Amino acid sequence: MSEWAIGDGDTEERTAVEYREFYLDQGIKHEPFYCPFCSIPLTPVNLYKTEELARSPHFRADKKKHRFGCDGSPEIILTRNDKPINRHVEKGEFHL
Repeated sequence: MSEWAIGDGDTEERTAVEYREFYLDQGIKHEPFYCPFCSIPLTPVNLYKTEELARSPHFRADKKKHRFGCDGSPEIILTRNDKPINRHVEKGEFHL
């Protein structure tokens, strides 16, 4: 199950929820869909239904599996600011 894809005629990757909003608001279908990270074809699931959904919209890799260790999601890269803060408490004398 993939949440991200890039549709035909689109210039950036979007989530299945964003593509569903395009369809409901403007009637736009961006088929076919591809994985933006490994370029395999994806099948939309629950994207073009107008009724209330029991499951969230997503993309399915039917014919080919994701390649190069891709799982259909962007790789999370930690920056220097994302590291946990090392806390150091100096014990000292306290007078009240």
